[in-house]
Amino acid sequence: MTLADLLPSIETLSHAYAIEGAQDARDSLLAHLAAIGFSHEGHPDAYVRTYESFGIGESREVAQRAAVKPLVAPRGIIVLTAPSLTAEAQNALLKTFEEPAAPVTFFLITPSFDALLPTLRSRLALLPLPASAASDLPLAPAAFLKASPAARLKLLEPLLKERRIGEVIAFLIGLEQELAPRIAKRDAREGLEAVYRARSYALDKGALLKPLLEQVALLAPPA
Repeated sequence: MTLADLLPSIETLSHAYAIEGAQDARDSLLAHLAAIGFSHEGHPDAYVRTYESFGIGESREVAQRAAVKPLVAPRGIIVLTAPSLTAEAQNALLKTFEEPAAPVTFFLITPSFDALLPTLRSRLALLPLPASAASDLPLAPAAFLKASPAARLKLLEPLLKERRIGEVIAFLIGLEQELAPRIAKRDAREGLEAVYRARSYALDKGALLKPLLEQVALLAPPA
């Protein structure tokens, strides 16, 4: 099934979708919206944003934008790409997604639909993208788990050097998905606990990412 099947026209869009992915997923979505007559570049009714993290302040900005009536299109388009949303931000988005003040369609692009609060998931239709629009994570969780602890530390260096928080969160969510089916095994539980700790503290101001990710590298079981 293609995006053309799922989103045939602007007029038939629902009001809120979730898409699992990152930059590639966003690019695929924007290309399709342009193909059905809604090019976001310079469009007064388009609001496209990419965040490192998404908190209560960002949710308020989105709510304000969602209250703006479209100028030329039948409905506004809001595309939000966020590797992680705080619980407070997700709760603040509930009413905005369910009852926007103006005709608008939301697209929330995030690495894991299951990582969202159940109440927010219930307001969103999960939109599967073709395989070619998979997440563009620079560090694949499956490859990471196949590497030795020393090699894992080496693989983490680019993320640590540039402190790319969004990619760190997306990577950790991917690790959770890889390890979750093995939760019955003790080593997998220890690895998951290390991943949970890293994801819980990574967004804290001044968080020490290096020791958090080193624990993940050392405790995550081999593939």
